Amino acid sequence: MNIDDLNVLTVPDVAEILKISTKSAYKLFNKQGFPSFKIGNSLRVCEDSFLSWLKSQERVSKRVRR
Repeated sequence: MNIDDLNVLTVPDVAEILKISTKSAYKLFNKQGFPSFKIGNSLRVCEDSFLSWLKSQERVSKRVRR
């Protein structure tokens, strides 16, 4: 991975993408299994890791519905 291609998302970014409240996004960032990390007091997630996590949630959701 080239460092120039690295895209990092913030809590408000994820809230907007998922169409959830910022408060719900903070809960998600603190949930075990969510690929977030801290820089100082700020929570972040790499876009690639977030998208992989999101796809894995779709697979889990489909298995639960059956």
